[in-house]
Amino acid sequence: MPLRDKLVKFRATADEITSLKQEAAKYGYELSSYVRYRIFGKREGLRIIRRPSVEMNMLGDALGQLGQTTSELNKIGSNLNQIAKRLNQGNRDLFMLDSSLRWFERVSGNITKILGIIEASITGNQHNKED
Repeated sequence: MPLRDKLVKFRATADEITSLKQEAAKYGYELSSYVRYRIFGKREGLRIIRRPSVEMNMLGDALGQLGQTTSELNKIGSNLNQIAKRLNQGNRDLFMLDSSLRWFERVSGNITKILGIIEASITGNQHNKED
């Protein structure tokens, strides 16, 4: 790809610049990429940079936090399983762990389903509702 080392300047009103920036942001383009695309169209070798929308960035943050929560729940579940194992060797369900473990399994399953739905909405792949 040829090096872009030339700068092109043109005059525009503040409203025109605002309109261009809004249009570029609407489609997720950097301003220079959007102007290049509008002038030259789509052609071989033309590098067009799209940036993720604010919604996609927020979704990524939410997924990260959800993944972190899932990890923490997995650790809690592991601890509950260890406690349950010890209790099963002696006093049965002394701390109502059977019901706590069932609750944890439901929560983990729901989080897994939510992650699948979010992934499907990002990738456009069909989510299997039976998972």
